[in-house]
Amino acid sequence: MGGNTYMIAGSRPGFIGTGEVKASLIKEASAWCEKRGLVMIVVDSTGHDGVYGHNAANADVTFKALPPAEAAKAGSSFQSPNQIIETRQR
Repeated sequence: MGGNTYMIAGSRPGFIGTGEVKASLIKEASAWCEKRGLVMIVVDSTGHDGVYGHNAANADVTFKALPPAEAAKAGSSFQSPNQIIETRQR
């Protein structure tokens, strides 16, 4: 996408909601950034819940991958993640 901006998309079958798909994608994007010494900042996300027998839940997450110093400066225009997101089975 350019300008240190990336998008990750995915879908999951079964009785999984959009929130779980987004959480999984954000976790994956964050790990990708951490491997490179970068900080992930979510810019946008969209998604659709699945309909049993028709389509799977899907989502996409647009994020910036910035060096820590640049991410700190971007704090006024972006919110830096301050939580670890976990997907839990019920």
